[in-house]
Amino acid sequence: MSDLSTYSLSAAERRFITQAQRLLVSLGAPRIARQATTLGYDADEHAEGWRLLHLSSGQQRSFAHLLAVANAVNLEDTGSVQDRYQALDTFENRWFPRTRNAIRRFVDAGHVAEVEATFFKDLQQQPLGPSVVGSVSRFLERIDGLAQSDAPGAAEALASLRKKGLTAEVIDETRAQVSEAASLDPAGPDADLVAAVQAENAAQAEALTGLRLWFNDWAEVFREAFGYHDLVRLGLIVRRGGRSAAEPVSASEAELESPFNESPS
Repeated sequence: MSDLSTYSLSAAERRFITQAQRLLVSLGAPRIARQATTLGYDADEHAEGWRLLHLSSGQQRSFAHLLAVANAVNLEDTGSVQDRYQALDTFENRWFPRTRNAIRRFVDAGHVAEVEATFFKDLQQQPLGPSVVGSVSRFLERIDGLAQSDAPGAAEALASLRKKGLTAEVIDETRAQVSEAASLDPAGPDADLVAAVQAENAAQAEALTGLRLWFNDWAEVFREAFGYHDLVRLGLIVRRGGRSAAEPVSASEAELESPFNESPS
């Protein structure tokens, strides 16, 4: 359910947050902290790094709030509401275009425009959700009307649909599905919960961008001033078989640039 999807960190984002945490923890070592201060790094920068790290990792989300989201998602995903909507959406996707084609093919040319316009007046396919209940219900009413129409070719159009599978049994079954879906509570998740989740998603995404910029800013400064072993300790270079093969570490914008994922992790 997209409205309640929480920000799901990618593998690259999780690795980066770990790198940023390593840098911040290592900067707490007295000798490294003293040298960092000579480069312009101060208590405000340190506090900002931790603030961005906490927001990026989702610390601002209370566990009770996460459980509320999980329960809301579970109730909708496992309930019969979505199952009914899906069944009606499948019916709609199959029979709306087939009916239009049958009318155009079998109804007399002098009446086809009128019959088609009457049948599909205020009737069009709807996206998956509560609106399919009304559209399918109206479609079934129009099928009844087509059966009673005296327009030349209307009976042939209906016979063609029956032949393709729109039998009386299918219509009765679909009417029952419409009735059941209409009787279920289609209300969405609590509006306040949705608003809170969306605000937290935006704050986490913004913090992650800020943390990446903060990290790259100071990584560039520290790499010029600290020695090899300190850079390894800070997590700003990765050893690949010796000092000569060490690689600098930075937060790649391309790697970390990811939208909200469909399903929470």
